[in-house]
Amino acid sequence: MVKKQKNSEEKILNYTLRTLEINEICPNFVDGVVISIEEGTKRLDLPSSMSSDFFRKWMGGKGGVFSKDISNFLKKRPVATYILMEGEG
Repeated sequence: MVKKQKNSEEKILNYTLRTLEINEICPNFVDGVVISIEEGTKRLDLPSSMSSDFFRKWMGGKGGVFSKDISNFLKKRPVATYILMEGEG
């Protein structure tokens, strides 16, 4: 529980954090690309309007980071920690 005070008004935030495995958050949608795990392999479904330049930019950003984490997960290598924050406030 976290308490914040603002203008003599107290607000109590109730939330829980839960660690997620990669397979719990797949399939996922990142900037127009659907990333999924099918039969033990990674699958990227690209939008028909995506150019090769945009794909390279996507792979260099958050989409590429998540895509690499999926590959590492499938190879049983360490991956980033993903969390789910739920609650009110």
